[in-house]
Amino acid sequence: MASHCNPVFYDGLFYCLSKDGKLGIFNPEEEYEDVWKILVRAIFPLQNMEYHLTSLRSFLVEYCGEFFSFFVPVNKPIDVFKLDRSEMKWVRVESLGDKVAFLSHTTSVLVPAGLKGVENRIYLPKFYGIDNMYYSLTTRSFSYFGSKDPCAKWIDSSEIFDCTWFQANL
Repeated sequence: MASHCNPVFYDGLFYCLSKDGKLGIFNPEEEYEDVWKILVRAIFPLQNMEYHLTSLRSFLVEYCGEFFSFFVPVNKPIDVFKLDRSEMKWVRVESLGDKVAFLSHTTSVLVPAGLKGVENRIYLPKFYGIDNMYYSLTTRSFSYFGSKDPCAKWIDSSEIFDCTWFQANL
């Protein structure tokens, strides 16, 4: 199933993630093969096809040579997986540890948190009023700046879909 997932360019290859968790690869150096190859089978079963077509967004991140996938449904917990290259399958991740993820349809990054208290979070370009929202893998809920309580008004939030995260290279 196609998705609006940001592609990842790593080690000379392009990687992309489908809505159901298939990992595709494209090698621009292969002269006579302009097709994507599927490396990893789907995470989610086909019985939930309608659910995936209407409400699931997927994001792919490469961090230090490892691939992480993020699946963001509407008003449900975010699922995070890490690619187990030895078995070529996705393994569920419960914590990002001291890292933080920034996800959008144009670019997504996973970086060390840098500040105490922001680790193990996922940031999307999502707002409640003027306050930026984030998803905590610790509490498995959305919150917004200035509040430590889960955001009960998730459905009243807004999201900017045509944005890009930038990472300073200091």
